[in-house]
Amino acid sequence: MKLRHKIFTTIGILGAAALIILGVIVYPSAKAIDDLAKGISAQKLTIEERYLRLQQIRSSLKGLGDARQKTAALAGLAVHEGRELDFINALEAAAAEAGVEQDINLETANQKDLSKWEREIPLTLKVSGPYPSLLRYLSELERLPYMVNVRSLQLETATESRTSNPRGIVDMRIQAMVYRLSKNAPEFLNPAP
Repeated sequence: MKLRHKIFTTIGILGAAALIILGVIVYPSAKAIDDLAKGISAQKLTIEERYLRLQQIRSSLKGLGDARQKTAALAGLAVHEGRELDFINALEAAAAEAGVEQDINLETANQKDLSKWEREIPLTLKVSGPYPSLLRYLSELERLPYMVNVRSLQLETATESRTSNPRGIVDMRIQAMVYRLSKNAPEFLNPAP
């Protein structure tokens, strides 16, 4: 019986010692490891969120750069403020190349603001000449380094009062819009002349 009692007492003491060791050393260490693992997880999530934000920022900057390039290319098709005469000269050169007579009416009084730096200006072109020359003129007009948005095109034979030889002469009237970019446009839209 004494032996049994000694065994139980020893087991009790060892169990109590194990519980004390578990409580003093193992539990705090396990809790510290668990807290460290939670901290690592939180940091990992923070790093992943920052990485995703960085990726979004890079993508946005790339998209902005691409948009600026495309917008600048489109802005290059506009008539730039202060360089309107270049546009008129290009129209006159197109008429001379095609061998037609042309009357240009750039209706700046009827312009419409599209944004704080872009305006839409109505343009009326009256062109006279032989039909094949009018087709060449339209081809020249299409190749201009400006955007001329044709809204309507009317053809009719020339009248007696206009010319002494109306044979083969055709009058063409083009209603169009051109776009003017002001000097206060952002730099990427308004390159230096």
